[in-house]
Amino acid sequence: MLLLREFFEVNVKVDGRKPETQVYQATEFAVGEHGAVGIPSSVVVKGTYYAKARVVLGYRSLRDGQHTYDTEASSSDADILLRDTPGGELVRVSNCTAWFNMADLTNGKPMVVHPQDIKERGVSVAGKEQHYVCGSQAVEALNGGEGFTITPLSREELVSYPEQAMGPYWLSVTACWSTMDDLFERARTVLRDGSGVRSGSFDVQWSMGELRFWNQVSDTPDADWKHTVVTRVERRFDANFNYQAMTRDVHRSEITYKSKKDFKRIQFVSGIFGLVGVSREAEQGADQVSRFCTGTNLRMCTSNAQFENAPEGVLPEEYWRSMKGHHGTFRLRYDKQEGKRYGTLTVRMVWHELTYKDVEGFEDEYLIV
Repeated sequence: MLLLREFFEVNVKVDGRKPETQVYQATEFAVGEHGAVGIPSSVVVKGTYYAKARVVLGYRSLRDGQHTYDTEASSSDADILLRDTPGGELVRVSNCTAWFNMADLTNGKPMVVHPQDIKERGVSVAGKEQHYVCGSQAVEALNGGEGFTITPLSREELVSYPEQAMGPYWLSVTACWSTMDDLFERARTVLRDGSGVRSGSFDVQWSMGELRFWNQVSDTPDADWKHTVVTRVERRFDANFNYQAMTRDVHRSEITYKSKKDFKRIQFVSGIFGLVGVSREAEQGADQVSRFCTGTNLRMCTSNAQFENAPEGVLPEEYWRSMKGHHGTFRLRYDKQEGKRYGTLTVRMVWHELTYKDVEGFEDEYLIV
């Protein structure tokens, strides 16, 4: 289901080339004939085009790490939190709209955030699939003109979630991205609090819709899950204060991610720093993700393959000898009682520890799967 002001993806043919995936924001729905665009009777959606920055800036080049919304004197915008941009930067083209048949939309659920969310609220788009940043809007020159006129886009003008415009009584699929962010925030809390141990777990309430969203964005086939039914016995007092035993069927699904390929799929959802925590004992604030200092003790839930050729000083002494046969793991177990809407997701992690070095390419070597 697509809501008003929600972002969607559609494959569009441009100048006879292969179809390319474009991002639009829904502004209007209609049912019936739209002769002006040749769409037959069906449900159609009108969207405002959010172009990739390279399309708008085809006639102008940017320095590495620079974005359309940067000021000339700004250097902080090139932070690693924005490492996916300008490749992952979008520009709203205000005077470019189009109608699409709902059946032509892809399954993608793009998330578009404002640079202010990244700089002030710590939202990270680095390494996340279907995540973009938009801090500019443009008007395309018409009537034979060329190029675009670019102006800043204020935070108030960008609606990332439909709920911001329609109120809390609606629940969009895009809002599931915030559920994913909450999941990995809880994971980082476990990583920070785990003193002297290399494993931990936590529970969170999830619906079946959120589980299906996880499978979609992490590219996890349902067949990869191990499905079982567990009979749970509950004892309760009846009206006469006698014990009554009740049996309930609990549908259980389990999956374990531990290979390099597995963690690469998880990183598409979590981002580069989704499963990277800083020890609570460290002086550095745990919220300052991506701004680590040399010597900071990091805890990472990832595959062993990343650390096989780690240089001296990155991993603790005798680390591999003590961890022989162990793997970094990210295990999910979802229990839902028959007839219930929500279930309990139990996340168990086994992690590694390494020492951060402030050298070029360290993140690419050890943090990016």
